[in-house]
Amino acid sequence: MEVNEKEAKEILEKVKREALVGKGEMTERDLDGLEVKGKDGKHYRWLNSKGMNVDKKTIEGYKICSDPEVKGGLFQNGTHKNGDLILAEISEEEFQKKVQKNRERSRRMERAVQEDFHEQGKKMKVETFEEIERR
Repeated sequence: MEVNEKEAKEILEKVKREALVGKGEMTERDLDGLEVKGKDGKHYRWLNSKGMNVDKKTIEGYKICSDPEVKGGLFQNGTHKNGDLILAEISEEEFQKKVQKNRERSRRMERAVQEDFHEQGKKMKVETFEEIERR
């Protein structure tokens, strides 16, 4: 049986939902309040509605979701809200670019720490585990 991308996402969401509720971490009611049924090609996230936070995410490429067809939270005054949260969206393509950029940044930081560790070992004339293993 082949599953298309949309069906795969729905299956994954169902599994996540069952896992969270099954562990007692969230109730169905909690999930329903934060769950978003949006449009394909968009990535949605809830933002703290404080101005500084919304401004930061706007600079990052998010915009406040004003689409009444999107289901999530309460749609009031042209925006989706849930308590102190407001729904924002970004294209899936831009979101994936952000994810990749963050992964690359994390890898660079990890390499820098490893290089510094090895450099400090050399200065102290102490072999690192990797150097011992290579022998």
